[in-house]
Amino acid sequence: GALASAELAVEQAHVLLAAGEAERAANRLDNALADCLRAEELLQRSGVVTARRTPAVQPERYAVQRGDTLWGISAQEQIYRNPFMWPLIYKANSQQIRDPELIFPRQILVIPRNFTPEEAAAAIQRARQRGAWRLGDGR
Repeated sequence: GALASAELAVEQAHVLLAAGEAERAANRLDNALADCLRAEELLQRSGVVTARRTPAVQPERYAVQRGDTLWGISAQEQIYRNPFMWPLIYKANSQQIRDPELIFPRQILVIPRNFTPEEAAAAIQRARQRGAWRLGDGR
């Protein structure tokens, strides 16, 4: 219900924008965002993992900066907004990452976007069950 309400609010915002009513359109978009966040919270509480729609602004590559970790990269809003999804990045870049604890500035990492809900769930489960890190045991 919350997602349907959000989609309707977005459609209404487009109509309002076309009519030159930017302030009312912004209010409708705020409502849509609140509905999406409510739906996401309900899904997380129920343990359901869903594949997100991928907006065009989400990058398919990431340039590692000093201090970055796979956990931190995965947590970024434009990446996955979920730190537990770092195994997706690790797996996609296994040719250049020998150990997930060791990534280096200026590495260019592929950010997988076309993963199934099952792959996302497996990545999250792996990250949660990972336990203590030991250098060299990334695989």
